[in-house]
Amino acid sequence: MATEPVTCSCPPALTEDELEAALSGVGDAAVEAHLVQCAYCSARLAAMRRFERTLQARLARQGCPNVSVLGDYALGLLDAEGDRRLEAHLTTCVRCAQELRVIREVLLEQKAARPAQHPDAEPTRAGNRLARLMAGLQRTIASLLPMEPRLALRGNERTTRILAATARERIFLEATSHGDRQQLTGQVLSEDSGIWDGAFVEVYHGDDLAAVSVLDDMGEFACDGLTAPHMRVMITAIDGRQIVIPDLRFDA
Repeated sequence: MATEPVTCSCPPALTEDELEAALSGVGDAAVEAHLVQCAYCSARLAAMRRFERTLQARLARQGCPNVSVLGDYALGLLDAEGDRRLEAHLTTCVRCAQELRVIREVLLEQKAARPAQHPDAEPTRAGNRLARLMAGLQRTIASLLPMEPRLALRGNERTTRILAATARERIFLEATSHGDRQQLTGQVLSEDSGIWDGAFVEVYHGDDLAAVSVLDDMGEFACDGLTAPHMRVMITAIDGRQIVIPDLRFDA
């Protein structure tokens, strides 16, 4: 695997102020020309951009409920006060509103695919109910290649990259931590074109559902606000295929 350059190829290297200007979109022509020619300074700018993205995601999720709370709301399991507080939050939080839409879509698909439930049956918690999507799926356990930790260039940000593999897929994962929170991003590349478009991504801390996402048309996803260094990821395609990455460890 190619490594990032460690020195500027067009010295002198850009200063932090020049990189900040480029990050803000106000860099001058000389800075832009330098970035085109210099992989080292381009990598520094990319690291700064990831830091800003992670910080914004962390700030945006302050005060957001756990995904399992959104699931319980979708199932009608919260009390009146819980409903009121969550509904007030949803009016101002686009991220939680999107996650709630994804959870509702999955629950509707699950309901359509299973036999009718007895009217006296007790409803299950959202985390358990979503986890039942695993039942009967064409499940494949992905194997992990060695981690490649890399310290970022600003603050205490740390990025860990992992490659997971099945017989027909490669899953590239990157966890960026800042303080006690992490952002997990990933991309699924498959020999079967289009199979994973729109696949549902679940990230678990132990048995607790911590975040959900959907693969876009490039096979990419992002989950923010994660708090545990050990995670389990499940990626479920519309046709029932599933990739499980059972033990991601980002504190190694």
